[in-house]
Amino acid sequence: MAHARRKFFETSLATGSPLAHRAVQMFRKMYAVEKAAHGLPPADREALRQKYSLPILDQLHSELLENRDEAHGGLRTAINYTLKAFDSLRHFIFDGKLEIDNNPVERCIRGIALTKKNSLFAGTHEAADVWAIYYSLIESARLNKINARSYVNWVVGEIERTRGEIDYSLLMPWHCPNGHIEN
Repeated sequence: MAHARRKFFETSLATGSPLAHRAVQMFRKMYAVEKAAHGLPPADREALRQKYSLPILDQLHSELLENRDEAHGGLRTAINYTLKAFDSLRHFIFDGKLEIDNNPVERCIRGIALTKKNSLFAGTHEAADVWAIYYSLIESARLNKINARSYVNWVVGEIERTRGEIDYSLLMPWHCPNGHIEN
């Protein structure tokens, strides 16, 4: 859903298209429903979506079908993209366990993709191995809501203190005594 919304948002900004603007407003309404549904049990989320988001989605679908032949440029691209993916875009309406979009997952993997790309320039295989180890430590800390710098300093300190004679399972983030980040 986020990709479809973004295409209309960009077209609205670039061209001032009334249809793109209306589409953006419809997406905003559906995201407002999602905000209201946040934290509810799946059955309640599904009911809320069917009551409020489904009519908006149906209206969006009919407007896009009605206007696709006259559209051109970025608006046509946005319409075609959305219509092609429309069946998939509707899935969240009928399953309260699904999110409206996959932005949280994409945010999580963005760093991994960038690090993979950047590690191509590590210089040597050994340097790339070290980079991978540190990156694993940093991401493990983040996932466990531990300040990454505090965690890496603690791990290195524990390895130095024990001269490497340590059970590495004791170095997992949840054993770190400092650097815990509150929600």
